Amino acid sequence: MSDTLSKIEKRTAYTLLLPAVFLVFSIILFPIFANIWISFKEVSLKDIRIPEPRAKKIVKSISDNNSELKIVYKLRNSSLIQKISDVEFKDKLPSNVIPVDLDSRCATS
Repeated sequence: MSDTLSKIEKRTAYTLLLPAVFLVFSIILFPIFANIWISFKEVSLKDIRIPEPRAKKIVKSISDNNSELKIVYKLRNSSLIQKISDVEFKDKLPSNVIPVDLDSRCATS
């Protein structure tokens, strides 16, 4: 009788320990197997940033004349690999502002 009870308790103990052992081994062994898998694959670094134009507006006051401002637009591409072309953007200025000395690439509408 005690031999049968001993076998049942042993089986129950192993059954209760199995999830904990599986969890520990999965936390430890999964990264190891993943690193081994990656080491046999060809992996290259990519620029995963979406190519989109980004603009920054810098407004500077001119020290000689308080009624004049200098507005500088800095444009850049968020991606380092893919190119962007034919980008247009608009900026709203107050109605009493008159642009002077515009760059040849700028047009007023």
